Amino acid sequence: MKKTYLPRRNALLTVRELSWGARAVLLVCAVALVRFALPNVFMQIAAPFLGVSASVARASHAVINSFSSTAEQAAENERLREENVALVAENARLTKQSSQSVVETNVSTTGASRGVVAQVVARPPVGPYDTLVLDQGQSAGVSDGMEVFSSGGVPLGVVTGTTSDFSRAVLFSSPDVQTAGWAGERSVPVTITGRGGGVLVAVLPRSANIMVGDFIYVPGPGMLPIGVVARVDGDATSPAVTLRIRPLSNLFSLGSVELRTTGVGQSVEFASSTAP
Repeated sequence: MKKTYLPRRNALLTVRELSWGARAVLLVCAVALVRFALPNVFMQIAAPFLGVSASVARASHAVINSFSSTAEQAAENERLREENVALVAENARLTKQSSQSVVETNVSTTGASRGVVAQVVARPPVGPYDTLVLDQGQSAGVSDGMEVFSSGGVPLGVVTGTTSDFSRAVLFSSPDVQTAGWAGERSVPVTITGRGGGVLVAVLPRSANIMVGDFIYVPGPGMLPIGVVARVDGDATSPAVTLRIRPLSNLFSLGSVELRTTGVGQSVEFASSTAP
C-alpha cells in the first residue's frame, strides 16, 4: 500500500520567511556599516528638516502670542496712536513758539498747569455727537468754562455743565460752535466753525495762502494746535476758500481727558448763520 507523505507542520520557517529574514539581516548590517563609516550622516540628512520644523514652530508661537488677546492688541494700538498725536501736537506747538518772541513763549508756557483728569463716561457714538460726559464734577473742582484737553494735550472743547459728580463738555466740532484761532505759520486770524461728527471748517480769503497740511491753532494758553488742514475748497473765481480741518485727536476713542482753567476765557459761541 502506497504511503502518502504530507509536509511537516512543525517546520519553523518557510522559504518565503527565510528570504524576508535574510533581507532584514542585510538591511541591519547595511545601516550598521553606514553608521560606522559615516557616523553623522543621518543627522546631516535630518538637520535641514529639523531646522525648518523649529523655524515653523517659532513663527507659529510668535503669531499665537502676538494675537493672544485682541483687546490687548487694540489697547496697544490706541496707546501708540495717542503717543503719535501727542508728538505731532508738541512738535506743532514748539514750531509755533520758535517763531514767536521770548516774551510770548514765556507767557504761553507758564500758564500750563495740571488740571483734573476725568474718565469719559459717554462719547460719540454712544452719547450725543460732539459732547462728552465725564466722571468728575464740582466735588473734584470742575466748573463751567474749564477747557478740555486730550491726553496728548490737544484742545477739544469747553465744560458747559456740571453736577456734584459729573460734567458735560461741548466739543469745538459741535454744530455751529465758533472758536477763534489762527491758521498756518503766519498765524492768520480765523474763526473755526463746528459741523458735527468731529468736522471743523473755516472760511478765509484766498490771499491768505493757507495750504493742505497747515496747522490750525486755538488759545490754550499760547497757541495750541487743534487740527490740520485736510482740504481747501473754493471756486477759482471766488475771493474766499473753505478749509476742511481734520482734528488731531480721534473723538471716537477718547478714554480720558484733562480739564484745566487756562485763563484765556475760552467759551462756546454758536454761529447765527451756517457757513459753507
